[in-house]
Amino acid sequence: MPDDHAAHEPDPAAEAPTMTWLEEETLTTLRRLANARARLAELEARIVSTVPDEVPIDPADLELARELHEEIESLRPRAAHRLAGRVARNRLEGVELHLRLVLDRLGYATYDDFVEAGRRPAVTAPDVDPVALEFARRELASAEHAWAEVQALGLADLARTGDGVGVGDGEDASPGSFQRPPAASA
Repeated sequence: MPDDHAAHEPDPAAEAPTMTWLEEETLTTLRRLANARARLAELEARIVSTVPDEVPIDPADLELARELHEEIESLRPRAAHRLAGRVARNRLEGVELHLRLVLDRLGYATYDDFVEAGRRPAVTAPDVDPVALEFARRELASAEHAWAEVQALGLADLARTGDGVGVGDGEDASPGSFQRPPAASA
């Protein structure tokens, strides 16, 4: 005996509004465009997070920092003397201040940080494959081009059917004649 209950239930697929080919293309193209933008933004954010801020470095400052540090090291033993160390202590304070200013210009908090940075490679390589980044840029350009084509198809379809805003009896139906409706006031 056939199932009478199944025959009386409405088919959800039959009731769902069907999209036109243009609506499906618009939806697919918008998804592709959004995905391409998100992927490129993600890759570019990873590059920005791995590349240190560029600080213009004066080679004279590099040499000056080394010279000031050597002078500090030579003044410390003399500054330790109780009576004769007063002049050396005063000079040491001035040289240490000058070194801190130079290190600050170079972007280092301490001389140890400065020395450690000299042992590392100057630029850290981003963890983004340049080929993947270039592909993401080309994909975004392609998605933007596809979106422009779908928009042109939609305008042509509206012009052909006369369903466009401002298109009616004898009105201009060229793509340039379509205007967005004014935004609703808040």
